[in-house]
Amino acid sequence: MSKKKSLLSSFLNEIVEQQSTIEKEKEIIILNELKIFIRSLTQEEYEQLETNLLAEGCRDALIVWNDGKQLVLIDGHNRYDICTKHNIPYKITEKQFNNLEQVKDWMIANQLGKRNLSEEEKKYLRGLQYKREKKKVGENQHTGGVDKLSTPKKTVEKLAEMHKVSTKTIQRDEKFAMGIDKIANNNAEIKQKILNKNVKVPQELIQKIAENDYDKKVVENLRKAILKNDIGKVKEISQSILNQTLETETNEVNSIKKKIVDRLKVVDDMKILQKIDKILS
Repeated sequence: MSKKKSLLSSFLNEIVEQQSTIEKEKEIIILNELKIFIRSLTQEEYEQLETNLLAEGCRDALIVWNDGKQLVLIDGHNRYDICTKHNIPYKITEKQFNNLEQVKDWMIANQLGKRNLSEEEKKYLRGLQYKREKKKVGENQHTGGVDKLSTPKKTVEKLAEMHKVSTKTIQRDEKFAMGIDKIANNNAEIKQKILNKNVKVPQELIQKIAENDYDKKVVENLRKAILKNDIGKVKEISQSILNQTLETETNEVNSIKKKIVDRLKVVDDMKILQKIDKILS
């Protein structure tokens, strides 16, 4: 009997050791391409969270995606950082997704549900959500996955209703998000500096960068200035880009005017000329 107990005990210990090994192999990892969706806390907010966790422990579970090989952190990055730093115990909740794109969609929606977002952060996330949803609708239509009534227009109306804003706001948000991403170039620190207004970047500039391709060196210099918190340099580069844009747009308008004038020269009918003049004015 004693021998049976000994064998059973040995067997159970072996199982425990195997489980322990599995847990160690599946350490939580952080993916940079997902971290960019997470709101960075201000120094004051981070310190307050740290104080709360040291006093009360980590009451809310970290949320991870188990992709079968590893546990990918998708919510609770700041808590994980503090808990790891101070050896504070924490629990995890696993969520199931088919792929990384589904994880990103969930993270964006989850972030939009948080109460402490700034207006800039809301705009960025709404714009990102619209861009991704619109792309999915286009892909589904191309492959015949949805009916032809499911258009980007329907998507913008759906999101506008969801977030209680106008459709034009959602469309402007998309330009804002695209501009931020172009400037940040996958650098979470740059993105957060702009969204938290640590460094003021004109919204007009952000939209222009979303719509146009500028000299890579100029945009790179803007990134460096933002990282260094060089407000003067950021302002100088911003004004330079906006002036360049204004000059380009003025040239385009003058070119259009010239074409109109050239065409009007061959029009003999005074009534047509008067109508054209009325439309232009």
